[in-house]
Amino acid sequence: MMAASYNSHSPCKRKCKVRKLTNQPAAAEVDIIGGNIATDAGAAALVAAGADGVKVGVGPGSICTTRIVAGVGIPQLTALYLASRAARQKRVTILADGGITKSGDIVKALTLAQAVVCGGVLAGCSEAPGEVMEIGGKLYKQYRGMGSWAAMKAGAAARYGHTNDPARKIAPEGIEALKAALEDATARADHEHGRHLRAVAEFRNFRRREAERQDALRQFASRELVLKLLTIVDDFERALESAGKSHDFDALYEGLGLTVRKLAEMLDAEGVRPIEAVGQQFDPAVHEAVMRVEDSEHPDNMVVAELQKGYTMGSEVIRPSRVSVAVSP
Repeated sequence: MMAASYNSHSPCKRKCKVRKLTNQPAAAEVDIIGGNIATDAGAAALVAAGADGVKVGVGPGSICTTRIVAGVGIPQLTALYLASRAARQKRVTILADGGITKSGDIVKALTLAQAVVCGGVLAGCSEAPGEVMEIGGKLYKQYRGMGSWAAMKAGAAARYGHTNDPARKIAPEGIEALKAALEDATARADHEHGRHLRAVAEFRNFRRREAERQDALRQFASRELVLKLLTIVDDFERALESAGKSHDFDALYEGLGLTVRKLAEMLDAEGVRPIEAVGQQFDPAVHEAVMRVEDSEHPDNMVVAELQKGYTMGSEVIRPSRVSVAVSP
C-alpha cells in the first residue's frame, strides 16, 4: 500500500495521510510508503507518522517538469542524503524515485537508498505498459507522468487541485508534446504543400498564357512583315512586267533602284541598320575578314572592300559584314 503525495501538498497533509493509513486494520500486514519528499524535514515527518518506507524525488523523473514549471525540487542525490539522515535512525527504507537514466545512476542512488524506482530506464522494454507508436519513422513507447495532460484527464487532476476542471492543463509535455508538435508540423506542412501546389499550378498557367501570348505576338509580327514584303514583291513584278513590254533597260534599272530603296526603308523601320565597313578599322565584333590584301595606301587592318553587307538589329549583330582587310606589303 502506498500513500503518494507530491510537492503540491504540504508536509502536514502528507503526515496526516500516512497516519490515516496506519490506523487502518489492514495496515499491520502491509508496508506503507510515503512520498514523494525531497528534504530531511519531509522524511522525518513521514517517519514520525509511521511510514515503513519513504519515496524520495521531486522533479528528477525523465518526463517530470516540476522543477521547470514550478521551480520546486532538490537535486536527487542531495535529496537522498537529506532523507537518509532522517530515516536511518528508525531504519526506514528509502526509495530513490527518479533520476535513473544509466546503470551508474543506480549505483550512486544505492549508496544512500535501499531501492530505486526505474521508470524511464525500463519504459522502452516490450514488457513495460504503454502503446508503441511510430513518429517520423522511429518507434516510441507511450508513457506519462501523473502531471501529464492525459493523466490529468484520467483523474490525476485532483492531486494538483484541479478537481473542478480535470482537463486543465496549459500545454502537453513529453511524448504528448512530441505528438502535438508532430500534428502541428504536419498541419503546417500540409498547408505549405497546398500553397506550393497552388503556386506551381499558377506558374504553369502563367507560363502557358505567356507562351500563347508570345505565339500571338510572333504571328502578328510575321503577318505585318509579310504584308510589307508583299508590297516589295508587287514592285518587282511591276518592274519586270514594264521592262518586258518596253524593253527599256534604264526604266528597269530605275524601277529596281526604287524597289531596293523601299526595301531598305522597310528594314530601317524594323530597326535593321547596315554596318559601316569600307574605310573603317577592322572590328571582329561586326566584321568578318574573308581576304587580306597587301595595300601600301591604307593602314594595316583597315577595311578596303565590302564583299557582303552586314546588318544590326537594335544592339545585336544579325549578320557581320564580310570584308577585305589591308595589310602592309
